[in-house]
Amino acid sequence: MEQRTKLRAFREEMLGVPRDDIVRHSKTLTLSTYRRAESGFAVKYSTAVEIVEAFNNILAIQKKSPVTMADLDINLE
Repeated sequence: MEQRTKLRAFREEMLGVPRDDIVRHSKTLTLSTYRRAESGFAVKYSTAVEIVEAFNNILAIQKKSPVTMADLDINLE
């Protein structure tokens, strides 16, 4: 069973979008890298920034306030 991280909970509960949408709203993020981050594995700082940017792109479309890296509790390398 996958670990329920803050990142995953936020995507499911606040954004209400599948993982694929996060990848579509980023520049170079891959689904496998995002999946690893969402499962709690450590990612590079640049990857974390891209995840936050993708979340904020979706939040802007939904007319919601942006988030920070701290809000998502992304595990960094």
